[in-house]
Amino acid sequence: MIVLALLAIAGIGSAFRNPGDTTELYPEVSKYFSSLKKKFNSITTKRERELNRLSQVIEKKKSKSMPCSVVFVSSDNSGSDQLAQVILHAAAVYYKISGVTFYSAGSSSSNLDGRIAAALGKFGFKATVGEKTEVKFSDANAIQLFSKKTDDSSLPKSEFYSVLVCAENTCTAPSNSEYTIKLPLKDLSQIKDEQEFQKEFEKIAVELSSVMYTLKQIGK
Repeated sequence: MIVLALLAIAGIGSAFRNPGDTTELYPEVSKYFSSLKKKFNSITTKRERELNRLSQVIEKKKSKSMPCSVVFVSSDNSGSDQLAQVILHAAAVYYKISGVTFYSAGSSSSNLDGRIAAALGKFGFKATVGEKTEVKFSDANAIQLFSKKTDDSSLPKSEFYSVLVCAENTCTAPSNSEYTIKLPLKDLSQIKDEQEFQKEFEKIAVELSSVMYTLKQIGK
């Protein structure tokens, strides 16, 4: 099993090559998304409606053959927003959805919670640690990880959606965001109990991968 190195000094960045590329995921990663799909029935009806909003606004762009960029925004870019970005990028490849790119940022910059990286490693993700850490889930698909704020030059400048994941209005969408959705996620970096951390990690992975599944169904 491939173990993903702890990325204690890194945050999720924007560089990603070809989401939706036909290149297959690493077998362990593909198996992971297959297992997540089996847990979609654990999502409540209310939460499903919230998640479907994201699927629908992405499809609005895709139906016009327009590329779509989505920025997940938290208070400090240290946990759940990074996980959301990684899961959605890999899920786009799993469900063969192209033309969508995901980013994350914070009202302030911080460090990635190392437990997130370690947990991803259990499911076959690879990482090369450096000034910018590359996380891969297939030979042709990778994300560059680094900590940044919402005004970072690597983020899209216009025509992008913002998804606010902070639960108590502790983060703000960039002023140049085309549209903003609120999708609160529990802040993984604030969870000290390991069992609770693993539970919330899985919940986020299940929910965000379901967004891509729903998008695939809408597009059929």
